[in-house]
Amino acid sequence: AYYQTVLAVQHADVAQLFPRPGNNAELPHYPWQRKRYWYPTSSEGYEPFNRVLEHRLLGYRMHENPGQWENLFDLAVFPDLADHAVGDTVVFPAAGFVEMALAAASAWYRSEPADAANGDAGFAAQEIEELEILSPLLLEKTTSRKVRFSIEPGDGRFTIRSRGYLEDGGWQLHVVGRLPGKPTGG
Repeated sequence: AYYQTVLAVQHADVAQLFPRPGNNAELPHYPWQRKRYWYPTSSEGYEPFNRVLEHRLLGYRMHENPGQWENLFDLAVFPDLADHAVGDTVVFPAAGFVEMALAAASAWYRSEPADAANGDAGFAAQEIEELEILSPLLLEKTTSRKVRFSIEPGDGRFTIRSRGYLEDGGWQLHVVGRLPGKPTGG
């Protein structure tokens, strides 16, 4: 539709579109005021325009620590999570924690380049060890939670923590585990 409009305007009579001539604006004869008009940053405004979503649940990789990802969990964004409720309380499913860990392992331990001739699609199998859910991640209809996944580069230990959106308080620990990188089998 955009290109159709552009093509239609190219053949339009400009005098018919603008019957009265406009006034020319004088530009200043000096360099611009050199004022910066950037969006302000805050603890929650972590370059929202320059981030790349790596995984639906895992979220966005942090710039200052490549072993951390953050995401905002909100029932308006993830309405399917509202079905996983105990009574009136929505509880983030354990399978979601496993999915986050596997996505982080896939991103953290990139496989070798794919070899399509030998049937290799470029995906490495991953394994989770010592997964322990310490506390449930409770979601509310009226407030969002910021969720942070962190992996230690040395041994692959990971944590999943959360706190209320726009809160300055501490992070609540939900899950710990380890991603060894290469499956040991068994």
